[in-house]
Amino acid sequence: MTIGLLIVAAYYLSGGALGEAAQEASDFMDQPQNGMGIQSYTFIRPMGDLLYVIANPAFYIVTFGLVAFLGVGTGSVLMSLVTRSARLQWFESKTEFVRFAVGGLFVGIGGILGMGCTLGQGIAGTSTLALGSFLNLASLIVGAIIGIKLRPRFMHDHEVPVATSGQA
Repeated sequence: MTIGLLIVAAYYLSGGALGEAAQEASDFMDQPQNGMGIQSYTFIRPMGDLLYVIANPAFYIVTFGLVAFLGVGTGSVLMSLVTRSARLQWFESKTEFVRFAVGGLFVGIGGILGMGCTLGQGIAGTSTLALGSFLNLASLIVGAIIGIKLRPRFMHDHEVPVATSGQA
């Protein structure tokens, strides 16, 4: 329920008075800003926007997506520091590193080709009843099932933890 309320709040914020003011400011620029308008949570587009901001800081208005993306990352780091659960971790082997790097590459490419991630298309997109979002969500589910089925074949160098009932 909380996630649903956050999705609706994001649509209200980006499409309400504040969002309209930002859109209007963008419309009067020599080069109107990309990424404006009614939007909700996603991480794929804001990652690209962040690279654009770093390369062209003078020609960019901060968008809802960029603030949400940076806010989730910053909030996660702050929370791990406050709860003293922050720790540095590295890969157990070169094979594991390569597997994660290739997986990250596939996730990035899939997010771009699918025009969104599980959050952007799977939750925010389906809330608008967009047909493409339902197709994307179905593809994400099928991909996850295939990944789970293939995991034993590719993770023989790494023991996968098994959930327990919590009783010792």
